[in-house]
Amino acid sequence: MVKEGDWITRVRDGVEKGIKLKRGEVNGDEVIPTFVGGVIPSDGNVLRVLFNKPTIIGPMSLLGLKLQASGPIVHLAYLSMDSSNPNIMIFSLDRLILASETAGLRYTQPGGGITDESGNDVPTFAVTPVTNNSTQV
Repeated sequence: MVKEGDWITRVRDGVEKGIKLKRGEVNGDEVIPTFVGGVIPSDGNVLRVLFNKPTIIGPMSLLGLKLQASGPIVHLAYLSMDSSNPNIMIFSLDRLILASETAGLRYTQPGGGITDESGNDVPTFAVTPVTNNSTQV
């Protein structure tokens, strides 16, 4: 439980800043939204991205989010939030990911990118493997 006097890290517009909570700031949402994992389902044409909490896609989000696959370049387009889990964003892919491919996701917070409902930015993360469940050949 975060309480008055605790030191926390607040991320806004891609910049981390250590702050000491003052009276009245205790109820703020200071849990930083982070990437948990990604899955390419059997159809191979979407990417499901899981965060630790509900997130919002900002106007600059796709500038920072990149899927690196072992085949040709892949471009992402935001499709929707998962209707049964608000922590999952769904992105369409401009080509099929084949069953034989490996893939990883990376994100560079561009400012105006993916945030939580309180405006905390998803921090930059290096290429992280995603699960490829594609059955496409």
